[in-house]
Amino acid sequence: MLANIRRRAAELLYSHLRHATHLQNRADQQQNRADQLQHGVEQLQHEADDLRAQLAGSAGARAQLEHDVAVQIAGRTNDAHAYRAMLGKSFLMHRNFYDVLKVDLAGATSSQATSIAMLRRIQAAYRQAGATELNPHDSFWTTAADYAKQPIHDALLAEDTAALEKVFAAPVETSLFYGFDTLNQANQGNMHPSEHQWRADWSYDNLLRLCEAVGVVRLEYPEAPARTSYPETEELLEKLDAALGFRIDFPNLYAGETGLKTSRGAASYRAVQALYQAWLIRKTGAEKVVEIGAGMVRTAYYASRFGIRDYTIVDLPLTNVSQAGFLALTLGEQSVALYG
Repeated sequence: MLANIRRRAAELLYSHLRHATHLQNRADQQQNRADQLQHGVEQLQHEADDLRAQLAGSAGARAQLEHDVAVQIAGRTNDAHAYRAMLGKSFLMHRNFYDVLKVDLAGATSSQATSIAMLRRIQAAYRQAGATELNPHDSFWTTAADYAKQPIHDALLAEDTAALEKVFAAPVETSLFYGFDTLNQANQGNMHPSEHQWRADWSYDNLLRLCEAVGVVRLEYPEAPARTSYPETEELLEKLDAALGFRIDFPNLYAGETGLKTSRGAASYRAVQALYQAWLIRKTGAEKVVEIGAGMVRTAYYASRFGIRDYTIVDLPLTNVSQAGFLALTLGEQSVALYG
């Protein structure tokens, strides 16, 4: 019997090592492919430099050549970014579902309008907060980040709400959410097209692990054979509905927001993580919560779904602007008390 146990243990160890070797080989292959593409980009750069020197006397031909080379370099660079994104996924995803389950990407195409009355309240609170001396003047958020958000600052200090209405109508074209959400001009402008689908995959990974944490889906056993199927998104949500006591939703308030496609809205990874945080708060039995640095306040939103009504947020005045707008549209303007 002892010999059988030892043989079984050796078989399990060998299976585990073989699986780890397989994953490492896949990662190495993707890394090599990414390096090859990067090397190709560098070669094109060298060729472009040589040709520019040769054609320095012909302005028209030089301009055309530079255009053609730039197109080639951009294509190779995008391919390299895509492969590096795939490589990164190998290390960031906790479950290997993407080999057996295709999840869909969804996005919001329009923004919900914030009322004029709420915009005026936001302006008034921002002005009063700005009159204090509490802000650290050497902080990144009151120096470098503020420069990017100067147009928003000006809109908040304007005599009317016209400019602020435009900001909330299309946050993706501004820096309103810069620093705590990807729905902003800087992040979207630098995002490779493949990253949107990658974020949908990541959201499913987060959702699956939330189900494991809550206990509605069994944890994957690493020494067992690899799973050949995973639950569909809607099945996971229905299990969570029953366990948490309310129907989960994902408010998509602004055009350009993307995430995992569900029947309740596009689920970003930040929304799933906020739901997890609210569940942890509920488990403590707390009736009053103070959150310092609340980002897009999705945790506060889900805490309210758990029945927590006394929730205080401490944050920077410019971040409070985004938070007030989000909560006014999701919980109702009467549920939001602003500074001052």
